Amino acid sequence: MARLRKRKTANGHRYLVDFRYQGKRHVLSLRTANKKLAERVKEEIEARIVRGVFHIDEQIGNNVTFSEFLKTYFASVNGTKSDATLRGERIYTNTFLRIVGHVPLQSISTATLERWRFERLKDVRPVTFNDERRVLSHIFSRAVESGHILSNPFRKVGKMKEQQHRLYLTSDELERFFQGLDIAFATARNRHHRAMYRKFKMFCEVLLNTGMRRSELLKLELNNVDFDNNLIRVEKTKGKKRREIPMTGRVRAILEELSPGFFADMTGDQVSHKFTDCAKKVGLKGLKLHSFRHTFGTLLLAMGYDITVAKELLGHEDIKTTLVYAKADSRLLRDAIRSFETLGMNGYKMVTETRDTDRKLLEEKRAVVSDEGTTTSGARNRT
Repeated sequence: MARLRKRKTANGHRYLVDFRYQGKRHVLSLRTANKKLAERVKEEIEARIVRGVFHIDEQIGNNVTFSEFLKTYFASVNGTKSDATLRGERIYTNTFLRIVGHVPLQSISTATLERWRFERLKDVRPVTFNDERRVLSHIFSRAVESGHILSNPFRKVGKMKEQQHRLYLTSDELERFFQGLDIAFATARNRHHRAMYRKFKMFCEVLLNTGMRRSELLKLELNNVDFDNNLIRVEKTKGKKRREIPMTGRVRAILEELSPGFFADMTGDQVSHKFTDCAKKVGLKGLKLHSFRHTFGTLLLAMGYDITVAKELLGHEDIKTTLVYAKADSRLLRDAIRSFETLGMNGYKMVTETRDTDRKLLEEKRAVVSDEGTTTSGARNRT
């Protein structure tokens, strides 16, 4: 049978597993100073020998730590995922390493993951926990595919139930937010701060009028804006899916003014922090910059446009993603559509004028919604 041994190192000690296989003696480093983890690896080796599924060559090749495997993983996905996605995955994996340590992949058990789960739920909400779980499970599945482990331990870690909450801004919230920006502009300390607030307001207006993601708008270049045909061609997308978005009059005016650099001098952290700061000052809670995209999608469906129109404008690969915007109850949808009246009072419109020859996806229209939620101005479904 196998037995554990200690080996002194410059930083303390590491455990080895000493066993005989097919008449030969083998000693493998487990690269851990945790005796419980070492015991689990030793027991797994003994069990696989008994079942006749142990192979020494595979064992030697599989004796890698999670942190070592991550180097291989990130090298393999580099260039296939967006920088923002990879940045998020690195944050999640670094947090995981901080909790479980630099341990061998084979030693990560259900008990290890339960400890990780307990620690994470003390700091994050279920929705964030589920995001981290999904990413880590994907990485462990890649470890299974590469032969480092036999099964994915995350399959035994269930998702947390997420509390449903509203993702978009109501008409009142839109009005308060933009009024707050106007006040910030008027009371700014100097010309530099006034220019910053003015440009940030333009950034928010374009997000609200196009449904673009933060990163898409920040990376927008002059060759992606077709002023002749009144279109924005979005190419640097999260899902690598190219799409076209008609420009409203307000969006066109903003982009013409800011051409050719648009918002290239701003960063993702800057605009997100600025939104959070401004929202806090006007008493908005539970919302973030991405809420403008949710507002755009919700308003499209509330106005009666077919869900496939929203799917194409938002650039979703799967229509199931778009269905999130159709889950709001009728009271909230009636409130959402009143946002158009608020936007009109602020001097810009949500949708653009359509030429019959161009057959654009959106056309200018105003909807007046009664208390019962019925449209009185001829809004029709688009197929």
